[in-house]
Amino acid sequence: MSPLLKDYLNRRITIVTTEGRCIIAKLEGYDKNTNLVLSSVVDYFASAADDKGISIQMLRGSEVVICGLLEDDLENNDNEEEAVHENKKRKIEEVEAVPIKDTKNIIKDEHLIWEKVWEEKESHVEI
Repeated sequence: MSPLLKDYLNRRITIVTTEGRCIIAKLEGYDKNTNLVLSSVVDYFASAADDKGISIQMLRGSEVVICGLLEDDLENNDNEEEAVHENKKRKIEEVEAVPIKDTKNIIKDEHLIWEKVWEEKESHVEI
């Protein structure tokens, strides 16, 4: 994927991570392992209280599921951060109209499930 990212440099992109986060940011740089350096980072599904408005972030390539160019009216706007927040607000209003499932891979009491799996595995082992 790395050679293809050169077309995305200094442009707004959207990224989906392995944990289900959807990030909108400006691609500042990358390396051969698809580690990304991002600026003006906005977490699409974060609530206003959770959104810390991170200005620069590095994202490991192993966390990236998909990365694509975000085509909208941000390129025409002089105040990019303000445009990002306006765009996020507009997109959230659109999302509220159509329910979207949060894709984060969180399983309630996951440790209990793995404990049962381990117990069953131990019971099948012959001593």
